[in-house]
Amino acid sequence: MLIYCLFIWYSLFTACSSPAKENRAQESKDTVFVEKKKVYENFEKGKVIDTVYCSNKSGYSFALYLPSTYDPQNKYPSLCLFDPHAKGSLPVKKYKDLAEKYGFILACSNNAKNGIIGTKMTEIYTAFLGDIQNRLSVDFKRLYVGGFSGGARIASSILLKENGYAGLVGCGAGWMKVKNPLQNKFTYIGFAGNEDFNLAELRALDAQLDSKLIPHTLVEFDGKHEWPAAELFEKGFIWLEFDAMKKGDKPGNDSLISAFVAEADKELKLLESKKEWYRLYGLYVRTIAFTEGLTDNTAYKNAMKTLSEKEEMKETMKAMQDIYLKEEQLKQEYSAYIQSKDEAWWKQEMGKFSAIIKSDKDKEIRAMYKRLTAFLSLMAFSNATGAIRFNELSGAQHFLKVYQVIDPENPEHAYLYGIVYLRQNMQDKALEYLEKAVKMGFSDYHRLLTEKDFALMQTNARFQELVKKAKENQ
Repeated sequence: MLIYCLFIWYSLFTACSSPAKENRAQESKDTVFVEKKKVYENFEKGKVIDTVYCSNKSGYSFALYLPSTYDPQNKYPSLCLFDPHAKGSLPVKKYKDLAEKYGFILACSNNAKNGIIGTKMTEIYTAFLGDIQNRLSVDFKRLYVGGFSGGARIASSILLKENGYAGLVGCGAGWMKVKNPLQNKFTYIGFAGNEDFNLAELRALDAQLDSKLIPHTLVEFDGKHEWPAAELFEKGFIWLEFDAMKKGDKPGNDSLISAFVAEADKELKLLESKKEWYRLYGLYVRTIAFTEGLTDNTAYKNAMKTLSEKEEMKETMKAMQDIYLKEEQLKQEYSAYIQSKDEAWWKQEMGKFSAIIKSDKDKEIRAMYKRLTAFLSLMAFSNATGAIRFNELSGAQHFLKVYQVIDPENPEHAYLYGIVYLRQNMQDKALEYLEKAVKMGFSDYHRLLTEKDFALMQTNARFQELVKKAKENQ
């Protein structure tokens, strides 16, 4: 039995869109040219528009939010996002209040998602980004990209390959691998939950960037592999605002700087009182990165140096290193077991995981086992979908049994069972599992409608009812 995996590292995409050149009209024979005035489109302000169809390529669209103060006579910073499941309205609705507060154009592609690579992906994001730049009044010095998980990888590939983008907000995943040295000048802020299976990757990237001439920071939070809550993601907007101030692309804002410093001081005191040394050290690093070049942060630097020399801090750093080494070792071991161990064995192992997560006194150990569980869930999913793609249905069923044990509350394994049973000409059984998926919270009704395996069931009344209920789950 082979392991099938959908860990697709997107290939570096070719070209990214750039502002269209204005048409010019010759006024006289003396070669004097006058540019035609740009006329921007009139989109509704202060409201999330779920679907804006791309003008330069049919079939593509994006979700959009314009701040209520938007006026085409002015230029606005723009944050263009990518969601791994092409749910454009999800992050736009989640962060629209932040876009309003900081005066940003906020948009997210409805087409770019995991599994699309090469020229197809290039076509999608070129249409999306081209529309943002050509149809809206964008400040081209402040054009940013960002994303979550696979969406963060899409955004990073655009940023690293193309000039003209001022920064990246990456959540739940690091950068694409690049062979050439970094040439572009940009700023970067990353986000990762302490239960995110990609946390180690983001920490490694943050450490690597210490040797690069790129402003960067990493925001860690209590949470899993997900878009950060709006109150956390606000740090991304503040980071971009501060970077623009440092570059002279935006006037200084003393009140915003003072508010940030006051909040940081409050959080630093709280972590010190709790003796959470690792988080305290990380917050000092992040606060220094935010304030560098804007205000005197000498006190933070001195405090961080003093903290680093404490025995408690040294012991904490050693313990954290040991945890991450153990995590990588367990990932390698259990990845092999996905193929070779049966359902009963996995039940026993996941029982051990559950006991540790519930009762271990060390919260870093508990978080590590949650990351490991999430990683194994993804591995089981990847192998199952890979087997389905190659029509290895017995292998798919093995992986789905393991997947169900590892991540019992995830509706995805029930959905995939539906495909497997339908390929075995067991329509009633397929519908039974699709119903189970919907009851468990499956909400991607568009996927039900476009899944090739379900094409012949589109007129089935039971299937149509499932589509309706999946839509209601959103």
